[in-house]
Amino acid sequence: MAQYKANLDWALRTKFKLYIGLKNFINPEYDDIIYFKMGIFVLTSYTTQFNLTGFTINIQGRDKMCLLNGDVSGTLMAETDFGTIWEEDPGTGIYNKKDIPIKTIIRDAVHEYAQESLSNIIINDLNTCGVELLEYRAKSNPLYVYESYNPSNHKIYQSFCFEQSTYGKQFASNPEFWSGAVGQGKWIGDGHKMTAEDGAELTVLKRADFGETVGFRATDLTYAGDLIANVGDSVTSIFDKIVKMLGEFEYFYDIDGHFVF
Repeated sequence: MAQYKANLDWALRTKFKLYIGLKNFINPEYDDIIYFKMGIFVLTSYTTQFNLTGFTINIQGRDKMCLLNGDVSGTLMAETDFGTIWEEDPGTGIYNKKDIPIKTIIRDAVHEYAQESLSNIIINDLNTCGVELLEYRAKSNPLYVYESYNPSNHKIYQSFCFEQSTYGKQFASNPEFWSGAVGQGKWIGDGHKMTAEDGAELTVLKRADFGETVGFRATDLTYAGDLIANVGDSVTSIFDKIVKMLGEFEYFYDIDGHFVF
């Protein structure tokens, strides 16, 4: 009986592969039965039956997603923040809150809760970096995005504010220095070109007022907002939130048992 119980415990911790076979009546070059993969499943039920004529084993299984959606595993026992981590600044010893890249969130969650090896986790089409839009927040003066050309060295410069360059300061303080300028602080339209007395050329690309987008910068691709799961939630609820934010993404286990996002 002890040996039988040990075998039963082993079976309940074991995954199995399922194949469907079709008998080959068409091409003799192939095997008599051709098997097709149906996936890898987790044993959820294991029963045996003895009688005088034989020994029967019955098993039932679920797709490996049951390790993450709470059917077998993946239910959270405490409130968990998947989106941030506290890191210590080695210089000051102060702990700062840092956002975790989405790619790392997915990989670590599957590795921890489904006990998948990292080589068994496939994340496609998801960059580690994203683009963060920059908003102009100064209420007093508008921001001008312009391009200046220096004829002496044939170089082109781009700047975000008139006051950030020599010619910008000259324009702000002495608009008559530029032919075509109609007065300090007065907007003259996108694409307007001006020429300085020394031959420098300036093209105004855009005017931005308070609240307008003026550019972008590269940043880690993190979750927009709090990625917190409550007690009783499943790991897949976190993945659902990420999918909703990203858009055209999905996650599943393939027929070889790989987790694919």
